[in-house]
Amino acid sequence: AADPAARTRIRPIKESFERGVQSHEVVTASASYTDAGKEALTASFDFTQGPWAEAEVIDRFLISGTTEVPDTSRTETRLLWDETNLYVAYQNFDDKMESCVTTPVDPDTNWWVENYTDDVETFLAASPDVTGYRAFMSNSDGDRLLYENTVNGPVAVENGGAGWEAYGRRYDDRWAVIQVIPLAQFGVDG
Repeated sequence: AADPAARTRIRPIKESFERGVQSHEVVTASASYTDAGKEALTASFDFTQGPWAEAEVIDRFLISGTTEVPDTSRTETRLLWDETNLYVAYQNFDDKMESCVTTPVDPDTNWWVENYTDDVETFLAASPDVTGYRAFMSNSDGDRLLYENTVNGPVAVENGGAGWEAYGRRYDDRWAVIQVIPLAQFGVDG
């Protein structure tokens, strides 16, 4: 279980996510099946070619807690799956890459060292019930953390949670992340 300080850090993210889910229109996305394999999917960050090119592009994102579209950045996400994993590719375009903040995870708190990092956050649940989800977070360095929403509140999972992977890369005009999340991590069988 998370200590009180960790719960305090996580709670605003949890509450913002839950408010967003409850107050905004539901946006759905489809993951495309692939037989390319994990090695092929994590080998390239060019999502316009290879297996990623077949995946639907999801590009409708808002500034957290608002209905506003960011004016300085654009995000594209693609989803693929196989019998074992969900693969999530993020491409975060930013004309101010020099302002991109990445910090590692503090092993004592299981949270970002500076309490902030530019990251992507994949919220997953086996059902649409907003109370039982997991948040898979990673940054452009491939650092990752995981928290679970439980009946006792949000809990940061030690060592970023076992079994899932994150890869990251920076470019002059964007940063990209690939998350490999086992289907079993959120209660789905392949």
